[in-house]
Amino acid sequence: MKVDVAVQNFKKPELLLYTLATLHAQCRDLIDTVYINDDLSGEEFLTVLRSDRVKELLFPWNIAIRVNTQRNGWWSNIVSGYRPQYLTPFHYVKRYLLSLWRSGHGTSQREDIRYQWALDSTDKKYLFVIHDDVEFHDNILALYILTIESLKKPAIVGDLGQCWRCTYQQDGCSSDIIMSGKRPSPIWPDTQRNPGDTQWACRVNEWCSLVSVEATHEILESQKLFFGNMDNNGDSTAYWFYCAVNAGYEFSEPIPTAKRTSYYIHGWTGKSGHHAWTGQSQDERMSDREEAKARLKEMFEFEWES
Repeated sequence: MKVDVAVQNFKKPELLLYTLATLHAQCRDLIDTVYINDDLSGEEFLTVLRSDRVKELLFPWNIAIRVNTQRNGWWSNIVSGYRPQYLTPFHYVKRYLLSLWRSGHGTSQREDIRYQWALDSTDKKYLFVIHDDVEFHDNILALYILTIESLKKPAIVGDLGQCWRCTYQQDGCSSDIIMSGKRPSPIWPDTQRNPGDTQWACRVNEWCSLVSVEATHEILESQKLFFGNMDNNGDSTAYWFYCAVNAGYEFSEPIPTAKRTSYYIHGWTGKSGHHAWTGQSQDERMSDREEAKARLKEMFEFEWES
């Protein structure tokens, strides 16, 4: 069985290529097409990724690159014709106006939503969703495929929980506890106990996950929820995970937390997520990009050419 890969790009092509090179070294034969969706970085950030040298480095993968028609960023977006069930008409208009103020457009095109182009384009049963700052050390896909195929009604497998955001961690809850079948409350995966608590802290984190394409399509049609969007004050896929669990879909975390780094490291530069661009100085950003170039040259004999 082969899967396709979805990854978002924004002004970090060196880190993205290093991520893909380490993935290729471990999981080459399990991947067909890599869908790189760029959030309007600018052509100077795409030149090398489009080159024949990258195709050679990642052979025999198909490398598909698409540029968004509108900047979608790391905030919640709405798509015309898709109003999530939880969103009242008043809050729909409020979000529309907020998006208009923030990005210059009130609604987004369907394929501009993170990972949706890949989900709509793939002909595979599963899509491997990753971030552009992951370093792979072992064949994680073989394990993920085996795991998701063992589920009766699969939604997603991967790294479970943002426990650092959850007050139940104080009571001893962990992803290992959840996987043992125990639940911290009757309303889990709603994790809000008190006003101000993060409500959707528990999810399978999309930075390294294998998702059922069928599940994403079914939840989109029934709940009007896009897998990669930030809905209901949650991070990417967080409220989607809550809805998937409540709809009877299954999930799994096949790698215990203590063993995860033997398979991959997310944020190998020491910074990850949105902070990698919103919280860094230009010098820090360039330092990370230069480190990725150095690793590409040392480990894969790939010389970066601007």
